[in-house]
Amino acid sequence: MKHIMSYDLQLHQRISIKEVMNIYRFIIHSSYEVYFYQNQRMVEGHQLPHLISFFFHYKQDLPILMIINGENVEYAYQKIQSFCDKQIQASKKEAHVTKAEATIPTSASFS
Repeated sequence: MKHIMSYDLQLHQRISIKEVMNIYRFIIHSSYEVYFYQNQRMVEGHQLPHLISFFFHYKQDLPILMIINGENVEYAYQKIQSFCDKQIQASKKEAHVTKAEATIPTSASFS
């Protein structure tokens, strides 16, 4: 069963490009959907240019909201955290369970 989990991340130091690339590689080679949000800016983890830009411009004094969608989201969080040499402080915010057959209707499905 799929879960959606959100975490507040507090990064005490800048993340290196190597760490961003490791996060990116993990996301694109997995079935997880990962989003990062801060200060009215949201990026999808599988879009490398946006991900790099996000981590070069985030504000260190504000938390980053990370949203993970998939099965065993705690594993994905631990894996992403392991890529960062710096200590990440995180707190779990919300957890939701979705049914595998659940779909989101699009405008095409209303025709």
